[in-house]
Amino acid sequence: DSYLLSYREFIQYFARLAEISVHDFVIGSHFTYGWMPTILELKQPFEDISIEQTLTGAAKFLNKVKRKEQLERVELQFLISVINNSLVGVSKLIHFISPDQYAIWDSRVCRFVFRREPYQQMVNNIDNYYAYLDNCAKLAADADFPRLYRSVVDKIGYDVSQYRALEWIMFIL
Repeated sequence: DSYLLSYREFIQYFARLAEISVHDFVIGSHFTYGWMPTILELKQPFEDISIEQTLTGAAKFLNKVKRKEQLERVELQFLISVINNSLVGVSKLIHFISPDQYAIWDSRVCRFVFRREPYQQMVNNIDNYYAYLDNCAKLAADADFPRLYRSVVDKIGYDVSQYRALEWIMFIL
């Protein structure tokens, strides 16, 4: 499966970086969109900030993710506004940078979580994403989780983060 093959490569790409540059942000954003049905358009969300300043700000926030610091809502919203106005795309990118801290969020996971057909505002809702991350942390801390986690890793064929294992189950179901 192309997703399973590329996943490890994306994780390794960011793991090898000491710091994320604007170059790494652009490259990482584009390979992340290889997992998505839309073409990436890096946007300049504010007229009074140049594209260079925008990309530098995005790289700054990704370095915060790399340092295992929690993104504040305004920082996450900034990244969303730069990367196709898409929480889905941003969640994938920040997961590749810090897979133990951020889980991937998309319409299939949203459908699983809410048990109904998702709409754009439901999927692109930061509060829903942060609630999902909180739930992932609670599930990963459950006493029965290690058995489930081992089963997922065995099926995937290589080690993944706990959040990836949970997201993978939700994505498949």
